Amino acid sequence: MNINPKAPVITNDEIIINAPLIDIWNIHTDISSWSDWNAEISASKIDAPPAIGKTFSWTISGMDIVSTISELIPGQKIAWSGTINGVLGIHIWLFRDMDDGVLVSTAESLEGDPVSEQVDFYQEGLDKTLRTWLENLKKKAEGINNE
Repeated sequence: MNINPKAPVITNDEIIINAPLIDIWNIHTDISSWSDWNAEISASKIDAPPAIGKTFSWTISGMDIVSTISELIPGQKIAWSGTINGVLGIHIWLFRDMDDGVLVSTAESLEGDPVSEQVDFYQEGLDKTLRTWLENLKKKAEGINNE
């Protein structure tokens, strides 16, 4: 799965995290605990371990979303998509060991009539949300190793 390269709103961002890849992966794929370390997410729930075809529900910025996992390569990649109020979001996360830590990359595309009608609004919101998510993941993962 890939994001839609022709979507009106696309964000790509990345961060280096100084923690073991397995810790970062486990934090990020423990979907039911997202709200414990990411203040933008007020609730999240998955009824089983993440797997292709599994759905999960989450609330971010007051929006209740149901997403479906479409790709999962343990320790390397997780991708999901979901639609809310006419907006389709496709979200990809990649994890790669580097010499100076783990590179966590994310890309998301948003499309649909509401997005086309308010591109700047959605672009600004998505940019901020993904940067905050990456920074919160870094704080959580690096904090575990300093406890």
